[in-house]
Amino acid sequence: MQRITQVTSRKHFKHLIITLAATYVGIYSQCVSLAATTQEQAVDIGVTKYAPAASYDGYNLYTNDEDIAFLMDMDGNVVHRWRFSNHSRCEYAYLLKNGDLLGVCVNEALVKVNWHSQILWKFKEPVHHDVHVLEGGKVVVPTTLGTFDYNERRVLFQGLAFLSEQGKLLDEWSTYDRLEELQAVHMPRSLDSPAKVEGAGFVELPIVRKVFLRLCSVEFELLEELCHDVAKREDYYHLNSVQVLPDNASGAKDSRFEKGNYLVCLRNVNLIIILERGTKKVVWHWGEGILDLPHMPSMLPNGNILIFDNGTNRGYSRIVEVNPLTKRIVWQFVANSPAAFFSEWRGSSQRLPNGNTLVCESEKGHAFEVTEDGTIVWDFWNPILDEDGKRRRIYRMIRIPVERVEPLLANYAGSEQKRRRSVTVPE
Repeated sequence: MQRITQVTSRKHFKHLIITLAATYVGIYSQCVSLAATTQEQAVDIGVTKYAPAASYDGYNLYTNDEDIAFLMDMDGNVVHRWRFSNHSRCEYAYLLKNGDLLGVCVNEALVKVNWHSQILWKFKEPVHHDVHVLEGGKVVVPTTLGTFDYNERRVLFQGLAFLSEQGKLLDEWSTYDRLEELQAVHMPRSLDSPAKVEGAGFVELPIVRKVFLRLCSVEFELLEELCHDVAKREDYYHLNSVQVLPDNASGAKDSRFEKGNYLVCLRNVNLIIILERGTKKVVWHWGEGILDLPHMPSMLPNGNILIFDNGTNRGYSRIVEVNPLTKRIVWQFVANSPAAFFSEWRGSSQRLPNGNTLVCESEKGHAFEVTEDGTIVWDFWNPILDEDGKRRRIYRMIRIPVERVEPLLANYAGSEQKRRRSVTVPE
C-alpha cells in the first residue's frame, strides 16, 4: 500500500494539512453529538455529594478543555493549577512525580510544563486523547498520521509516537502500515469496499461542509485543494487510548498481558488490542460486537481490563470489567435508568485502590465515584459554564493519591498555589 502525501510536499505545510484534517473530523463528531442531544442549563455546581468514609481520598486532575489543568481536592477546592500558554484545546493532563505536567493539546503539541507552568519542551505534532509515561521517563502518545488514499476515499489514520524523556521522537507505530494485520482481527468495514459515489460511507453534514469550504475559499490554489479534500475525509480506526501495561495477575499467567506491552483502543471498530512491546504486533483483541465506540481501557492489578463503553448507538453508557483470559465481562456499572448515564463521544473510568471506580461522564461535565454495588459516594458537576450558562464538558478526570500530591504541595508551601480556593471560571 502506498501512502499518499498530503496536498503539497512542501515541508512547512505538513503540520497545517494534518491539523485541518483532524480538526474537521473533530468538528463533525461534535456537531453530530450536538444534533443528537440538547445540553440542559447547569443546575448542580461543584461537589454535590461526598461520603468520606466510603470514598477514596485523593486529588482530582482535569482540564478546562482549553489551556488550564486543575488539581482539586475532594471538597471541590482547587489547590493548584497549571496553564498551557498559547494553546487552545488541552484536553488531558498527566501528572509526573516531581509535579511537572504533560498536556495533550489536541492537534497542536504534547507540552511539558513544570509546577509553575513554565514550558520545558514541546513535541509539535498533532497529538490527541492520551499520553502515558514508561519506566525510565520515555513517553508514548497517540498522533494523527494524516490522510491516505484508500478505496477511492481520503481516510484518516492514527498511530503512536514514542518519545525520549526530553520529548524527542524515537519510534513510531502506524495503524496504516499495520492495516492488514489489524484487519485480520476485526470484521470488514464499509470503507474496505471501493466508493461508488463521491463521499460514499461518510455521513455528510452539508451545512458544516459548506461552511468549512467557504472559510477555505481563499485565492491560493494549494489551500483550496486541501480544504476541499479535507471535507471528504473519514476516520478508519480513531485510536483514542494507550496504556503501558503494569504488573498484573493475568501477566503472571500469560505473556500477552505482561508488564510493558501496550493496551490500545481502536474506537471505530469497537476493539481493544494489546501490542507486544518489542514487535508491536497484536497479541490479543476483544470487543467487536460487544462494545459500542469505547474509550480508555486500563489494566487492573487483578488482571482484568476496565473500559468506558460509550454506547453511542445503544443509547446509554456503561463501565465494564472484562477478564482478558476468558473474554467474559465480570462486572459492569449501568445506571438504574440506563439512559441517565450517557456520554456519546467521550468518557473515562479509573479503578481506585479501595475498589471504587471514578467515572467521567464527559459530555455532561460530570464525574462521580461509584462503589462495586453501584452506590455513588462522590459526585461532581463542572462549575465552569459557557456564556449561555451551559456546563462545559470534562474529557477525563483522574484521582491522584494523597501521598503523591501533598509532598508536592508541601514542597511549594508559601506559593499562591498552596492556598485552597473554590473552583471559579478562569479569567
